[in-house]
Amino acid sequence: MSGFYWAYLFLAYLVGGIPFGFLIAKSKGVDVRTIGSGNIGATNVGRALGTSYFLITLVLDALKGFLPTWGARAFFGLTWAIPVALVTVLGHSFSPYLKFRGGKGIATGAGAYLALTPLGLLVALLVWGIALATFRIMSVASLSGAVTVLLYVLLREPNPYLKLFTVLVVAVVFLRFKDNIRRLIRGEEPRVVFGQYRPRR
Repeated sequence: MSGFYWAYLFLAYLVGGIPFGFLIAKSKGVDVRTIGSGNIGATNVGRALGTSYFLITLVLDALKGFLPTWGARAFFGLTWAIPVALVTVLGHSFSPYLKFRGGKGIATGAGAYLALTPLGLLVALLVWGIALATFRIMSVASLSGAVTVLLYVLLREPNPYLKLFTVLVVAVVFLRFKDNIRRLIRGEEPRVVFGQYRPRR
């Protein structure tokens, strides 16, 4: 593969690493890393600042996974787009702008899968939405969506590299959610309440 691809791959990592949640919260005088779960993702931003900021962060985090992966698929093909999807998620989870700390990568991964397998992502979003509406626990919704993507790819997608990539991604997702899973088992995982950590003015 040409040097252009490797440069593109590195740029995708830098794009994936943009900590939108941190920047949005910081613009409102809040260091999102010091409240709630300490995560820079959309859920913790929403807990700090409210629903509108949750949605803004969610969309921006998804776009930084979707756009580089979609571009790679258009230029290089599906198989070569898979490493690009991976580095966008790694960039979010290990941001070079935050001393290689970051979020769990669910929204960025969802954006990448929209470029890799749009129908699979839409099915996963449907399951995610049903789980969130039913349980009001973001970790349950996120893990349900991840498992749905895994099953869809294993059963419906022919590309073996996409299958392997998805197995690895979902394994990492469950590893990243290990604390949430422990809290779920103990019945201590909090329900989603946006604005609950909003600073008083």
